[in-house]
Amino acid sequence: MLRICVIALLLGITAVAANAQSPKFDGEVEKLLQERVELLREVAKMKREMYVVGRADLLDVLAAIRLKNEAELELAATTADRMRIREALLKDSQELEMSAKGRFEAGVTSTVEWKMAQAARLRAQADLLLEKKAAAQ
Repeated sequence: MLRICVIALLLGITAVAANAQSPKFDGEVEKLLQERVELLREVAKMKREMYVVGRADLLDVLAAIRLKNEAELELAATTADRMRIREALLKDSQELEMSAKGRFEAGVTSTVEWKMAQAARLRAQADLLLEKKAAAQ
């Protein structure tokens, strides 16, 4: 139950971030945050690879992807950067949804996992749309 609550929170966090301005960091802080982004990219990639071979569950993958996405958005300097990040998240979410669907159809997992992947994709679509609308204003 706690894991589902954590994922629900993670799915909603970036909607708030869509309207936030990119903060300015000094060189030392930015270097640390960039190192964090690189680590989270590695973690997200590893979790996804583990999921494909059945060694991680979907909630772990979604959490890793969300943390990576939030870290990237924190450093995004321009609207174009934010759009690129949102588009990449949508692509990742679509691929993850297809993988979860395949696992469900193969009888490896339940419909809950597939529905969580669908929810993550819908959140990514909504976040991208919000970003585009904010940029148009």
